[in-house]
Amino acid sequence: MKPMKGLPDVAFIICTHNGSARIGTVLQAIWTQHAKARAPFEVIIVDNASTDNVSQVARQTWAQLGAKAPLFVVREERPGVMYARLAGAHQARSQILCFIDDDNYIIGNWADTLVEMFERDPDLGVVGAVGTLPTGKPRWFPYVERTFAVGAVPANERERRNFTVYGAGMTVRSTALMELRRLGITFQFNGHSFEKIGGADDSEICLYLIAMGYRIAQSSELTFVHDIAPARLTQSYMRRLARRDGLYTSYLEPAFGIIENGKSKSNAVAFAFCILRAVVRLARAMVSSVIERNVVPLQYHLAFMRGYLPYYMGRRDHAVVANLDENIRRIKIGANRSSFRSECELIPDEEQELDNENQWMPLGTKGEAP
Repeated sequence: MKPMKGLPDVAFIICTHNGSARIGTVLQAIWTQHAKARAPFEVIIVDNASTDNVSQVARQTWAQLGAKAPLFVVREERPGVMYARLAGAHQARSQILCFIDDDNYIIGNWADTLVEMFERDPDLGVVGAVGTLPTGKPRWFPYVERTFAVGAVPANERERRNFTVYGAGMTVRSTALMELRRLGITFQFNGHSFEKIGGADDSEICLYLIAMGYRIAQSSELTFVHDIAPARLTQSYMRRLARRDGLYTSYLEPAFGIIENGKSKSNAVAFAFCILRAVVRLARAMVSSVIERNVVPLQYHLAFMRGYLPYYMGRRDHAVVANLDENIRRIKIGANRSSFRSECELIPDEEQELDNENQWMPLGTKGEAP
C-alpha cells in the first residue's frame, strides 16, 4: 500500500452524539499517543445530530493541544452510528479508516501499527481492536464482555469464516468501502442510535468484505479504554443487548450461509438448524452457569433466543432479508478486487464528489478545518 503524496495515511473518525463531556479526553488520547508518529494522520469528528457544543469543544481542544494533524468536523443529521461512520468515510482522504466512539480512549501508536499491518497483508480488509474497562469488571461481566465491545475474541473463533469484530476501534481499508459504493450496496443495519439499541452495522461491514474475499482480524497491538457509562454496566442492559444480538444473528447467519454455500437453505432446513443451534447454545449456557455458579450465561442466552427465534418462526423483515441477499449477489457477481483503484490513486478530498442520487453513503455536511 503506497502512500499518496501530501495526504494522510490514517483517518481517525470519531462519531459522537452530545459527547462534549468526553470528546476532549478522546482527542487528548489520540494526540498524546501520536505526536511522534511517522505515519501522517487526520482526525474527523462526526457530529451525529448533537444538541450540545461538542463540535466547538473538539476544535478548541485540538487547538489547545497544539496538534499538528488536521482536524475536520462533519455534521450528520440522521441518527445512527452507521450514518455517522459513512459520513466520516466520505470526508476522509486516507487509505485507512479507523472508527472510534466518543467513549474510546486509545492506547499506543495506532497509526504506525495500522499502516504496517495493511501494507504487510493486502488481503486484510478489517482489523478490530481490544477494549478494556477503565476500572474493575463486575463479577458477571467477563462472560458477556464482547457484547459491550470489550475483550479479545478467542483464537479458535478468529479462524472461522464468519468471524467479525465489534465496531468500537474497528479499522477498514478505504478502497473496500469505495468498491461497495460502486456496486450500489445498501446497508441494512443502522447501528446504535440514541433512541433505541441498535447494532450489527459492524458485522454487516465484515459480512460484505468477507464476500469480497478480504480477511478480518483482531490485533492485541490495538487497545483502548472503553469508558462505558455505569448505567449500561447492568444485567438488565446486558439482557437488552443479548436480545439485540439474537435478532441480528438471525439475519446475518443466513447471509453468511449464502457466502459459504452459494444459496440460502430452505425454510424447513433453516428452521431445523435454528432449533439445533438453540438447543446447543442453551445447553452450553446451562453448563457454564452451573460450573461458574453464575446465572449470567443462562440469562444472556435466554434473552438471545428471544431475539433469535422469531426470525425462523416467520416474524422477519422480508425486505431486509431480500436486500442482504441482493447485496451479496452483487458482490459475488460484480466485485473485482484486481480492478480496484490503487490506494495511491485516491482522489484528493476537494475532488471527491458523490452522485446525489446515490444514497449509499450519507453525505452529511462537508467538514471544515478549524
